[in-house]
Amino acid sequence: MYVYSSSYDQGEFFASGDIYPGAGISTPTPNLYLNSSGPQSTLKFGAVGNTVNPRNIRVLVNGTVVKDTAMDYFNDLVSTVPISNSNINSTSTTVQFVNTSANSTDRMQVSFFEVNYPRDFNFGGQTNFKFELPARSSGYFFTDIQFYVWQRSAGAV
Repeated sequence: MYVYSSSYDQGEFFASGDIYPGAGISTPTPNLYLNSSGPQSTLKFGAVGNTVNPRNIRVLVNGTVVKDTAMDYFNDLVSTVPISNSNINSTSTTVQFVNTSANSTDRMQVSFFEVNYPRDFNFGGQTNFKFELPARSSGYFFTDIQFYVWQRSAGAV
């Protein structure tokens, strides 16, 4: 017999592999081109417990703890925390999630994270770059934008 569900239940989503106590999952994000004079940055993330144990999840940005909170048992968590722009490095910023449970067989998973930060309009030579701007009746005027210009020689096919 098969059971089908038309919606996701609590804690049901695509996620990382299991994260055991004392270990973590780290994701370096290169070339952020932070505009340090812009507004404060934020980190939004989702996580879930994968066993019936009490635990805390500790979240670090470049080694600085930005969140340390209980996420016991099979509970899930979606949280947004402020990040100081001084914690973001333009060349590479690492976001790390650590399971701090005292039970060595505990497991948790991270479903997503997103960093919202002020960026210089330097696209790092990429041919495509997605960004969003809120609608304004006066529009926008951009200066000092570093676009990648693709050229090919006359003899190229």
